[in-house]
Amino acid sequence: MGYRGIIKLSVGQKILLGLLAVVVIALVFKAFQGQNLEKTYHWTREASNSVAQPAASTPFPAQEEILSILKSVDDPELKVSIIDLGLIYEVEVEKQGVELTMTLTTPTCPVASLIIGDVKEALFSNPNVRDVYLRLTFDPPWTVERLSPEAQKRLMGGITPTYQKVHEKGTL
Repeated sequence: MGYRGIIKLSVGQKILLGLLAVVVIALVFKAFQGQNLEKTYHWTREASNSVAQPAASTPFPAQEEILSILKSVDDPELKVSIIDLGLIYEVEVEKQGVELTMTLTTPTCPVASLIIGDVKEALFSNPNVRDVYLRLTFDPPWTVERLSPEAQKRLMGGITPTYQKVHEKGTL
């Protein structure tokens, strides 16, 4: 016969299933514990005749302009900018180089290479950017508290994330 409806679980089965989920999550975190998940990328704009080189007097973009450029980069799954997701930890602009430290929502992010490629492409869309140094880190780990108010409204229906605050008080 076919499936006839929702599977009903007893309270004991629900507790057991919840404990199993906790064990699986703990094992996943244990697998990543102690591993250096940090990666560093460095890209330099190729000098060619087809790419106009900036004049010596051309001002290099300010940090605000770099952040604006990065706001155009969306997480392909969530369709929210990496700025609004709170994935950018630090941006430094010096001469013709941009140094940025960023994270992902999880070390096992399935679209990590897409996001990193989009960051590179977006930064090099500014002709004055010659070098990009990207440090990908998971320390501190990303949490929903990093979401901008716009992203909270879009992804969480405006619910204020309180996991960290509750977790710190030990009342989870």
